[in-house]
Parts: sequence; C-alpha cells; structure tokens
Amino acid sequence: MRRYIGKALQNSVVTYPQASGFFQADTTKLFSLKKKWKDIGKSVSFTAFVTKAVAIALQDFPELNARADGDNVILYDTVNPGIAIADEKGLFVMVIRSAETKSAPEISDEIRMLTQKVRENKVLPEDMSGGTITISSAGTGRTEIFTSIVSNDEALILGVGRTKKQPVVLPDGTIAVRDMTWFATNMNHLLVDGRSVSRFRDRLGEILEDPETYFQL
Repeated sequence: MRRYIGKALQNSVVTYPQASGFFQADTTKLFSLKKKWKDIGKSVSFTAFVTKAVAIALQDFPELNARADGDNVILYDTVNPGIAIADEKGLFVMVIRSAETKSAPEISDEIRMLTQKVRENKVLPEDMSGGTITISSAGTGRTEIFTSIVSNDEALILGVGRTKKQPVVLPDGTIAVRDMTWFATNMNHLLVDGRSVSRFRDRLGEILEDPETYFQL
C-alpha cells in the first residue's frame, strides 16, 4: 500500500507543475445550521457541507472539473469528488458520484458508509475510481492548514484545514468572534491557470458563508 501511494504521488509531482493558494471562510453560520439540523435529528458532517459547496461552485468553473489523459483533457459533466479517508492501512480516496445532484445530508450518509467500508476492509476498486476533484481534511488536530499533491491527474485538490474562533472586523467596523476555517487549493498548472482557481475560491467562500441559501434538508 505504501509503495503504491508513494509512486502515485511521486509521479504527480514529477509530471505536473503545481501551485497552491489559501483562504479563510467565515463558517459561523454554517456551524449554526449544522447544529440546527442536528437538533432535529439530522446529523451532517462538515466535510459533507464542503463537498456539496464544491459541487455547486464547480458548476460555474467546469474547466476545474477535469483531469489529464495523456495529451488530452477530459471535462466531466458530473462532479465526482474523491474524499480522502485515512486509517492505519493507508490513504483511500473514496468517490462520491454526481454530488451536484445530492443534498448535503445525502452526501454525509454516503461519506459515513464509505468510511465504514475503509474501516472494515471492504473497499472495492469502483469505490476509488472516476473521481474528478479531491477533498482532503486535516481532521480535528492542531494543523491549521496544509498543502496537498494533485492526484489522479486531476486539475485541483482542496485541503480543508482547522476551524477556530478568531476576532474578525465585520463590514460595519465592529469586532466579533467568528468561526474561521482555513482552506487550500493546489492546482495542476498543466490544465488550469490561477485566474479560474482564484475565482473558484471566491465562489466557494460565498457558498460556505451563506449556507441557508445553498443547503437544504
């Protein structure tokens, strides 16, 4: 497993020029919505909200929902995010298919099911194939943000960092304590340029900061 993962990542680093960008999103309203749904019996993971937000944002930037295939570029009609799930055996990128057609609760249930398959050694090749963008999370540790390596010849990988409360200057000039989450994008410069990725980051931030508009039970 370690040999396979290492060779795949080494090949990516050698083959593709890569560049990273970072941003913070105010996820206070998102965590409030998450708690509101949990209080009525619907537990939705933060990763599921982010995955759905990515699926929505990519509708505006289809050039990022792509991967290299030799001298060709494959543009996908559906958004199939690969969710990085790690355990003691290694790293598994489990694919959520057609995330743009699913709600955040449906995606959360699917991530839970795929995580269980990893824990029980029941992963099948089709569970890890067909991904169009990868999402990797730092988890609940002290890591605030990290860089990732583009995988599966894709155009983009999104790293989800730590959320912590910070004092923030609001538009009206007042200061408030908000939940701020770090995000990082690492792009495949062979396929895309910084302008598209920068606009995607802005769009993703807009969605995460206005959850009532974009997420429904």
